[in-house]
Amino acid sequence: MYKIVRKRLGEQSSYRYYIKVNPALSKEEALLVRREWEPHIDKHGHLQPNGILDWFNTGLTKACSVLMAESEYVSSLRCETLHDGTVLVHATISSKKDSSGDEQFNKGDNHVDTFSINIYPVFTIDSLNMPSDLRFSSPLPISGPYVLVQKNLKQTILDDLENGKQIIFLESKNDNCYSSQGRCSLPLEESLCWRLNLNFTDHHIFQAMDKYCKTVDFRQVLILMNIIREQYPHELGILNNEILVNSIFILSQKRFSRLTALHDWFLELVKVLITGLRICFLPSFYLPRQNLLMNYSVTETERRMALGVLDDMLTSLRKNPKNIYDLTGYTEKKKNKQDADESEEDAESHCGNEETDDIEKDDARSSVAELHTC
Repeated sequence: MYKIVRKRLGEQSSYRYYIKVNPALSKEEALLVRREWEPHIDKHGHLQPNGILDWFNTGLTKACSVLMAESEYVSSLRCETLHDGTVLVHATISSKKDSSGDEQFNKGDNHVDTFSINIYPVFTIDSLNMPSDLRFSSPLPISGPYVLVQKNLKQTILDDLENGKQIIFLESKNDNCYSSQGRCSLPLEESLCWRLNLNFTDHHIFQAMDKYCKTVDFRQVLILMNIIREQYPHELGILNNEILVNSIFILSQKRFSRLTALHDWFLELVKVLITGLRICFLPSFYLPRQNLLMNYSVTETERRMALGVLDDMLTSLRKNPKNIYDLTGYTEKKKNKQDADESEEDAESHCGNEETDDIEKDDARSSVAELHTC
């Protein structure tokens, strides 16, 4: 029914797309589609995310009111509209465990669960409507023995789509403008453009890093940063998991072969975060022109507070990177030598395959040329 299209790079952000009534439809089919979504399709046939989001939020708010009135298990249910136009639902429910150990809802029980869920509509991209200009990259070096890793990642994601897995979406979230290297560029037509989300492809990225990074488990870097973030919730609360994971991916692609110790990875991550906060631009790994600070509407005050804490931390870590263990109380978990040797053998194996197959190497290099999403 719909076709995903995008304007030229200079006219539209790399992570924003139009959803348009498919011009290949017959007049009768196109008319039926327009009638179905008539309030939210403009004269050019574009499906408007703002209209869809408003329609969805209205229904969600009504559903929460009904649930609050009719459910005996819900103690509190509140809807909060975020800066991007989506709704965050705050819920408090009561529950207890029965004799089998399973949780059962029961109003008035002493066990209370409180959680928040960000709910919003998305448009799922499958193998039939995936944009031809969409590129994928792995946070490993884009040269040497890792070239084939980049090529294989793209094929793995395509295989997922062919098998019907839902891992790529267009979100109906609002932006004020898109930015390149800290400079605000052209204003977006918010009522027309949908934001691309590739975060559900993360597990393929993690698998690649686990296979080749045998000396350090990058998840330990996240654990250290989360410990620090809990110590400074007010100052470092803006550094959410999406920002941290994307920053680690960017660091990995540039310094993967040079960093071997956990404390060195953490030191370099702090440097990446400080640099990004200073220039007001922390990019998405998948979509380098997308500013994650803008996605989360980080204010100038929040940015400066985070910089203050990270600058003090950097001063301590530069004297001795292992100070991070004193700051967090975390003990480094060392990988065994056999795992490290296997990693080196894997890399050498890939390198040998490239040297004996020139055609395959050329194909891989052409794939690398497509990696940088702009």
